[in-house]
Amino acid sequence: MKKAIIGITGGISSGKTAFCNALLDSGFTVINADHIVKRITRQDQPLYKKIVELAYSYNIKDIASKNNGLDRNIMRKAVFSDHSFKAEIEKLIHPQVIREIKSEISGTDNNIAVEIPLLFEAHTENLFDYIVCIYRDKSLMLNNLVSKYNITEEEAAAMLGTHMNMSFKMRNSHFVVFNNGTVKDLNKKAELLTDYLDHSGTK
Repeated sequence: MKKAIIGITGGISSGKTAFCNALLDSGFTVINADHIVKRITRQDQPLYKKIVELAYSYNIKDIASKNNGLDRNIMRKAVFSDHSFKAEIEKLIHPQVIREIKSEISGTDNNIAVEIPLLFEAHTENLFDYIVCIYRDKSLMLNNLVSKYNITEEEAAAMLGTHMNMSFKMRNSHFVVFNNGTVKDLNKKAELLTDYLDHSGTK
């Protein structure tokens, strides 16, 4: 049977990683776009110098970390506070991330789940057989962001505000998974997806 390639997207802190972990437990190969970004922006990678030079052109200092890469906190604040810088960064990063995803997809015969927050923003819809949007109430995402990054609620709201409208993502996905409950509830929904794939001619 044909392997299924599933794109997992949604809001920040909506539960994408937890959903992918459930699919991993079901035998999926999981590809994480954020992990790819961290790998291709290490200090020994060509993209690193381009990003540092771009940041300096926007007067964003100290973006170069002492730990073999970019300072993720400074990078995150810059991206979420300057739409122009965010757009330029994405022009640099997205093409290479897409190439890496395609390469990893070609390297396995398993069903594949690709966790890619900016799936629609990067125009990667055609890579996937199915797109799953993880939806979580805004208040829950805000609380999680405040706790995860030790930031204010206003900063968390600004982070959420930089992403594409959730209603668009939901309308343009094959499946929408509501994640306002427990991890156990989310795992059951992942099982429903794997059951569907088992009965739809995919692996």
